[in-house]
Amino acid sequence: MPDEFVLGYWGRIHALNLYSSPNQTLEALIENFALPPTRIQRVEALALAAQTSTQRFVQKHTLIPALAAISQHFEGAPHGAASSPATIKKSWRRLQQPGAYFCPECSAAQKSQWGFSYWMRRHQLLGVDWCLHHGTPLIASDEHAFVRETPHFHESQPPSQRIEQGQSYWPILERYSQIMTAYLNTTRRIGVYDASKPLRPIAAARNINIRGECAPQYLSDVAMAQLPGWWLEKLFPSIAHKQANTPFPPLDNTVLSGFAMPHAYALAMALLYESSEEALAGMPH
Repeated sequence: MPDEFVLGYWGRIHALNLYSSPNQTLEALIENFALPPTRIQRVEALALAAQTSTQRFVQKHTLIPALAAISQHFEGAPHGAASSPATIKKSWRRLQQPGAYFCPECSAAQKSQWGFSYWMRRHQLLGVDWCLHHGTPLIASDEHAFVRETPHFHESQPPSQRIEQGQSYWPILERYSQIMTAYLNTTRRIGVYDASKPLRPIAAARNINIRGECAPQYLSDVAMAQLPGWWLEKLFPSIAHKQANTPFPPLDNTVLSGFAMPHAYALAMALLYESSEEALAGMPH
């Protein structure tokens, strides 16, 4: 299904069979397709069941495009390439945050169109607590729900976090969410230097430190001044301990030409650009 998350797809296959565990279902798939032993035979089996290539399956149904959108290593390498089986094995079922998330309005629309609902990748992204399509807060479930059930709403399930769209920080979070979602459509890794290069002059023009020397403020100072602490701590658990006008490498490295995670670059772009379209246009392709 469009944007279906791999763990949910695995769960749907399991629900249609009589095996006692999801692992047994996957082993049966491997046997059915007579796959030779490899480090990625589980992903290969799921891709064959979906009637697509392993590389396309990784790009369209795992979080690898978001997890490795910007990387220190193998820049330009396609996500899911057969030449990187270790990366696929390590990350094909990896989550960005604990739990399984869904939009109740998306779920209802899926049931109306397809007769069932399914877990979507774009609802599993770190710091994206609402559905960009409906503006609805996401509902959190236990992550075991991916392989045990389809998304469905219980009154006892609270939203993952209530965010008021009228708050001053909302445009930044909206841009961040749009950029993180756009990562899912990338097909290749972007190098950290290429990702940082367009951000540095914009930061410098705003008197944000880009050299690691004494300066009035760092990008992390801007983030802490403009965004709620509970949300920032989801992305950077240790940011609460940061002192004013001191570097916080997990975020500041995005403009100091150091290493930072893809979600840090998404936040840097959301802070520095006026629109996600402008930010994404500046990214290498």
